[in-house]
Amino acid sequence: MAAPLARGLTPEQRDLLWNEAWLELEVQTGICEQGEGGRAELCDALQRASDFVRLYDDLGWEVVDERESYTLSMPDDQLERIGGYLRTSARELLRDETTGPFAENCPDRIDHNLEVLHVVQAIGGDT
Repeated sequence: MAAPLARGLTPEQRDLLWNEAWLELEVQTGICEQGEGGRAELCDALQRASDFVRLYDDLGWEVVDERESYTLSMPDDQLERIGGYLRTSARELLRDETTGPFAENCPDRIDHNLEVLHVVQAIGGDT
């Protein structure tokens, strides 16, 4: 049986997830607008966008939110998918940033993606 997912976030964790959700929604919206790829890719993009829109319901829709803590009330399956999306993306970026041709220029991005992995682990996703 899987461990229960953590539901509380600090303001720093919230801001990190909010920004990652924004980036993810930009990508998924672009896929939907361009209509490239097949039906499966479009359905996947819509599912991802739906998951990250639901995350905004918990994190707040505004860039700045003054609450001192945040509770994730979304269903476990959505939170697990979000954790999976973010984990995969952060790992791919870390691989590129540590072994790619521009690796020496990426120390801030490396730290950022390590923090994403840390937050995903904190909410119950494995890393």
